[in-house]
Amino acid sequence: MVISAVFVFLIDYVFYGLLMADSLTIFPMREMPNFLFLIIAYLILGLFFTHLAGKYHGALAGVSPGFIFGLIVGFLVFATTTLIRYATEPLDDFGQVLITLVFDILKMGVLGAILALILGKSVVGDRGKTTGGGH
Repeated sequence: MVISAVFVFLIDYVFYGLLMADSLTIFPMREMPNFLFLIIAYLILGLFFTHLAGKYHGALAGVSPGFIFGLIVGFLVFATTTLIRYATEPLDDFGQVLITLVFDILKMGVLGAILALILGKSVVGDRGKTTGGGH
């Protein structure tokens, strides 16, 4: 959970705080973020994403399935919230909205791949004859 939260926080900081700070101008931002709520939000994301990944760790037996899992979760979460925000807030530049949407979905894909690697090493293990894996 903590690895997920830290990864997403750091990648968001690099993308939104450093790389795109001057480019993404349509989103109203505070002068200084409320870090308490940022930390809570990232911990919630990390907790539930890790929980879901743990539930399906057998199907996430590699980087590619983990990446796809992350893309699906990212699409579910970010496509809906981003499009709802675009429909209800005065966000006039759809290009900037699309950039953040694609980044957020890909970010979750990378997170899924990372967790699949971690789960593969710590939970899945070798499923040979002695552990009930067959053949």
